[in-house]
Amino acid sequence: MIPLIQGDKNITGQKKNHLWTYIILAISISAICWLGPLITAQDNGYLVPTAANFFTLLKQGFQNSQHVLISLLFAAATFGPFIGAVVATRLESGADGVASLFGRVWKWRVERRWYGALLIITGAITLIPPLLALTFGLSSLADLVAVVPWYFYVALFVFQLLTSGLGEEVGWRGYLLPKLFERIHSNKAIWASGLIWAIWHYPFVIFLFSSGMPEDLPMAEKIIGILVSLAGFTMTIIGEAFIYAWLLKHTQSVFIAILFHALGNTLATIFGVEALAAGPLMLLPGLFPWVIVFILEKRFGKESFLPSSFTNAEGKRV
Repeated sequence: MIPLIQGDKNITGQKKNHLWTYIILAISISAICWLGPLITAQDNGYLVPTAANFFTLLKQGFQNSQHVLISLLFAAATFGPFIGAVVATRLESGADGVASLFGRVWKWRVERRWYGALLIITGAITLIPPLLALTFGLSSLADLVAVVPWYFYVALFVFQLLTSGLGEEVGWRGYLLPKLFERIHSNKAIWASGLIWAIWHYPFVIFLFSSGMPEDLPMAEKIIGILVSLAGFTMTIIGEAFIYAWLLKHTQSVFIAILFHALGNTLATIFGVEALAAGPLMLLPGLFPWVIVFILEKRFGKESFLPSSFTNAEGKRV
């Protein structure tokens, strides 16, 4: 019996590349699931489950069934990359390709030192900027540390693990990064993956930036402010993309990327990295990923980010 999908092939027998299928699905699904709930939440005074709102939402609860529905839809937006990766891999490689993809997602057995590296890097990125703010008296402990019951921290981490972690990393590091290395074979693949990852955030980020601006601000100033913010955000994301590539090169584990993503978002929320964005040290959270990249490059060399090979959708080294 012939499977319904064995992997698309062109007339020469070569498998088709569905990279654009992935990009279009990832961005469009997430944008639709973000923008509708955000507009509805703004019109009705609802909190949606962003990392910044998470603890407040846990304390206050949902206002009604509509609030629950838009919160679920908002959380589902993070699965645009997940869905895109599964669909593109299925079209390219069939069920075996999808199985190989999830084999890397569940690969948690790696050397313990990589878990240690993950903890050290995450701690440096999320804790050093707040510590500097406290040391120089630029912010208070109350502003920088979210004091809530301990199980709120656990709930936030689990939520991040299942949304931003699982929903995004199956796509970004499970599918996109190896696929780009197949084409580019250089660190330009990391730059490209970081740029696409940043653009995926743009509908959400633009909405937040624009809704937080004064209503009487001239349109030209709003546009300039948004463009500058997006440029800074993009460079931060690309810096983080290099760290993910470094971890993925040495572990071949998407699970490590999921954990890194969830832990980073959780610690940034608990220790007030967002609060720094409005203060004198506003550049630090964005610059620190590049500080880590610089340190890793000096310690291990430029090649530390460039995989000699990746495992692709067919489970083969590329």
